[in-house]
Amino acid sequence: MSEKPRTKEELDALSVKLARQEEALIQEYKRTHKVPSRGIIITPEIQALREEQKALYAEYCKLNDQP
Repeated sequence: MSEKPRTKEELDALSVKLARQEEALIQEYKRTHKVPSRGIIITPEIQALREEQKALYAEYCKLNDQP
């Protein structure tokens, strides 16, 4: 079952939404945990969002590669 290809605008909107969700999760984590100044925050939820962002980027690249 193939999914309908997304438009550039849909990809942009979804990318912004995912970035905001990631930032909200990071801020919540920082509020509840002591984080070193150079620390990288990795939780299952944040990692899943980052993976989804990578998939969106690949879809975006594929969309722009087509004539």
